[in-house]
Amino acid sequence: MISLINVTKTYNRKKRNAVRALNNVSVRFPDKGMVFLMGKSGSGKSTLLNIIGGLDSYDSGDIIVNNVSSKKFKQSHFDSYRNTYVGFVFQEYNLLSDFSVKDNIGLALQLQGKKPDEGKINQILDQLDIGGYANRKISELSGGEKQRVTIARALIKNPEIILADEPTGALDSKTGKQILDILKQLSKDKLVVVVSHDEKFAREYGDRIIELKDGEVISDTTLDTTATNKKSEIDELREKYHISLEDAEKLKSQLKVSDNGKNFKETSADDIEVDDNRKFKLIKSALPFSSSLKIAISSLGHKKFKLVITILLSMIAFTMFGFIDSAINYNHSRVSYQSFVDSDINFISLGKIWRGNGGSLGGISFNDDDINYLKNEYSIEFVPVVESYGFNLFTSEGAYINGAVSLNKNDLNRFGFSMLAGRLPENSNEIALSDYYYYLIEKYGINYYDNETGTGKTVFDPKEIIGACIDQGSNICISGFVNTGFYERDYDVVKNESSRSFELNEFSTNSIYNFYEKVFVCEETFNKMTNNYALKDYYEILYQGSVYDTVNKVKIADEVKDEITWFDESHQYIGQNEVVLDASIYQYLPMSEYGDKTITIHETNHFEVTGDDIVLKVVGVTNDASSSCLVFNRDFLNDKIYGKYFMLIAPVPADQDTLKYFFNHIYDTLDNGIGMSVCNAANNQAEAFKTSIEYIRKYLLYVGFVLAGFAMILFGNYLSTSISYKKKEIGILRAIGSRGKDVFKIFFLESLLIALINFVLSSLSTFGVITFMNVTTRNNSGILVTFLSFGIKQVVLLLLLCVVTAFVSSYIPIKVFSNKKPVESIRENN
Repeated sequence: MISLINVTKTYNRKKRNAVRALNNVSVRFPDKGMVFLMGKSGSGKSTLLNIIGGLDSYDSGDIIVNNVSSKKFKQSHFDSYRNTYVGFVFQEYNLLSDFSVKDNIGLALQLQGKKPDEGKINQILDQLDIGGYANRKISELSGGEKQRVTIARALIKNPEIILADEPTGALDSKTGKQILDILKQLSKDKLVVVVSHDEKFAREYGDRIIELKDGEVISDTTLDTTATNKKSEIDELREKYHISLEDAEKLKSQLKVSDNGKNFKETSADDIEVDDNRKFKLIKSALPFSSSLKIAISSLGHKKFKLVITILLSMIAFTMFGFIDSAINYNHSRVSYQSFVDSDINFISLGKIWRGNGGSLGGISFNDDDINYLKNEYSIEFVPVVESYGFNLFTSEGAYINGAVSLNKNDLNRFGFSMLAGRLPENSNEIALSDYYYYLIEKYGINYYDNETGTGKTVFDPKEIIGACIDQGSNICISGFVNTGFYERDYDVVKNESSRSFELNEFSTNSIYNFYEKVFVCEETFNKMTNNYALKDYYEILYQGSVYDTVNKVKIADEVKDEITWFDESHQYIGQNEVVLDASIYQYLPMSEYGDKTITIHETNHFEVTGDDIVLKVVGVTNDASSSCLVFNRDFLNDKIYGKYFMLIAPVPADQDTLKYFFNHIYDTLDNGIGMSVCNAANNQAEAFKTSIEYIRKYLLYVGFVLAGFAMILFGNYLSTSISYKKKEIGILRAIGSRGKDVFKIFFLESLLIALINFVLSSLSTFGVITFMNVTTRNNSGILVTFLSFGIKQVVLLLLLCVVTAFVSSYIPIKVFSNKKPVESIRENN
């Protein structure tokens, strides 16, 4: 079955202390029988056994197994060879202490890809006189019982060779004899090779004895079955001639005669019975996942303190990585949405901006197409807001009005509003105010001029001025007050003098973008107000190459004809290439007197030139000295204007999916850099934060790599310790047939278990840190941006990072160890 041909093995070959363990050894073994390898320590018998079993490699020569040469074998082939053909019985038993008797035995079957058969296991245990021991722990067994379990493990897979290395060395003589009886019985059907120092046992049980000295075979004898001596002739001679016992033993040794009368002769080729027709077929090991996991879990309990430290430090590293990743993967839409929700804002206010490489520019107006687009795309119906020129409230607090809006009763219901007092405007000279102004009048009063009495007074009861004109010479009357939710949301903030400045700033900013500072007008008035248009982009006035002013509004001549002073009194209409300036611009132009002048309107988007210069003739001036506007004819505006509403407002949709979809897409650029932006204190801060995070993103990425590397070092260090501790188990697994891949699987699972523990802890920790920081900054610093978020993406990334860390950190140490020869692992533990 197996033959060694001129096999040589030298340890430390390249060093001065090189030892030749085997020197051109040639031995052919039979298919069955009990062969003893004898010799003193260092003679080479254990090396020979290890090479036969594929536990160690040889330097030269060849090993033939079932007529197949092993010269081209890789380590994996030897692993499969042990798994298929060899069963080991060790002096130190080499059982897995974390496994029961049944599991130790069944593991040999599992490595062959077979399911453990409890009936077969119990049958073998009965044959070995340890029936009923299947569920016992290894630590509960005596030495002889452990050796029987070792034999059962070898037998369960029905190997053709059983290799026993000093199987009785750790046992008393009685138990040792029982073990040899078992092995002798097995040798009737199998080849049993035993390494032993006990010559008496060898001659009593052996069918063949091979003796080695200094790595060479000095004697190879086989039991002479033809001899019938009942009593040794040497013994008879000693009794007759009174030869000393020592001389008799020397003579018996030279003549190969045993105490029990057995005679041994020099081994010849005829004494070695082999079947040359045996086929060679290897079974690759397949260590089950459950067994690999069990060994991996058992490893975690041996170095508890180091395990805790490793998990703690790597958890900190992963948590910091998760925190940094949350910042690195800043998503403006997501942050805007979360900041919006966390700020408990009731209205969506939109502004229109231009975005370029240098930043963004606001002040661009909406048109009706934008409102229809938003309704169709997001199922959100916005109401437009226009500039509110000419409206002021004369309170001691100096209340300002920022925009005008027209709402009907249906709109009130849609926004959740109600009338606090009075009614909505119905006539063009009526306005309604919000509950915020109701509060201001109650607290600070309002300067009220009574046209009937011709006297002025300060009123503190808002209801007293309903239906009255609030400004001397003005025909504008207050029709009522609209309850927009101010009392429920922000009353305490502005009322409480101890309110922090950032809370007041938040209120002040948000009041611009909701209905607090809006004036409510009827539809007729609103339509008239939309004739104050805003330009697509800002314009600059140039005169003789110098820039004199920046224009941010335009007007239509039809609406301001009574306010125009014409340079030529006969000129009553603004032509296509003509313009009227307001006094705030005209007063800075170097014109000593009225007259036709030519100026250049230079179109700019503040960052780069986007249009051609427009040469226009100045034909008049308005009386307005504050608005920085130009007056064009309507045909000209039809080509140049972009919209007429400076803001859009809608109630927050009840459906959160609709709101998320809105925030996910509203920041997408529409056309030519023009886009929309959600306007409130929180989202304004988010816009500013976006710029900052993009600046530091790459630096945070470097820090993240460092943290990941630190975690890998921690994992690798712990795993190296675990590998060192588990060398014995690995040596055992390799000896019974497992491959390097099985070893890798065990330690990778161990590393993965630590990684998964880290994943759970670091996920919870990252979530806690991010939540704490968001809440703390929002409550104590006035920062309204929920700039950090921990969602599915971060969870998946942390899981991926943990798995990658486990693999990378474990690959090198495991790969190095799993590629070691099995005998090296066994020696390091003995």
